[in-house]
Amino acid sequence: MTSGRNVAGVWRVLRTRQAIGLIAFVIIIVPTFLLLSRWQLHRWDERKAYNAEIESGIAAAPTPIDRVLSPSQSIDVVNPEVEYRVVTAVGRYDLAGQLLVRRKSFDTVNGFWVVTPLTTDSGSTLLVNRGWVPAGKDASSTPDVPAPAPGITTVTGRVRLSEDSQGPTPSDIPTGQVRALAIPDLLAQLGTRGFPAYVELTDSTPAPASGVTLLPAPEITDGPHLSYAIQWIFFALMAIGGLIYLLRLEVIRRRSTEIPEHDDTQMGDHAAS
Repeated sequence: MTSGRNVAGVWRVLRTRQAIGLIAFVIIIVPTFLLLSRWQLHRWDERKAYNAEIESGIAAAPTPIDRVLSPSQSIDVVNPEVEYRVVTAVGRYDLAGQLLVRRKSFDTVNGFWVVTPLTTDSGSTLLVNRGWVPAGKDASSTPDVPAPAPGITTVTGRVRLSEDSQGPTPSDIPTGQVRALAIPDLLAQLGTRGFPAYVELTDSTPAPASGVTLLPAPEITDGPHLSYAIQWIFFALMAIGGLIYLLRLEVIRRRSTEIPEHDDTQMGDHAAS
């Protein structure tokens, strides 16, 4: 009989407007949390595949850039998979066209990327990011940048894709400085045609100029996606557990306010007396 009263009590709670609303809310958010968890797992898989491409490109033997990119290509049709491929190019640096890309930090220190055009043997221009130099005393000054060795140079580096254009350079930015390594903008500024990606220098013959810090290889990490996926599953379990807990509390509260029923024996004794 007690079991029957318990079932009846639970059923009465489940029929209340508050319980129905709470159950409907949990029915909506739990699948949502699980979908978000699945999305994070998908992003985790994509990140692992991307990292594998980076590691493969960095570990591969250097390839002449003409076999990876064509000067006639637009940046819009460059295969993203070529990024971080190690390539070589032979040519002469054009110091007159050298540009400094602003607001590039290294070890939390603000500075510039040093981008020097390389006129290759084929006559095409390849933008070479020779590395990083610290900023001057203020935002309006341009630091002195060590020049590379003159003459024919063989560069080796990682292919990097163009940054997004920041539009026309404001008039208050010093000459020779730009806000982004946006290849179409820089090639247009130089008045030349060239490769649709730039090279991040890792080595050269003659050796790279001292005083320009070569940029390190990208950090390979899977990111926080797996932990986020686990968190969304945990939130779903919390929602289900919270629903059960609140419903149980309501059943206990209602039971404690009910008038206790007397059994038949007690009623008979009272009648006899």
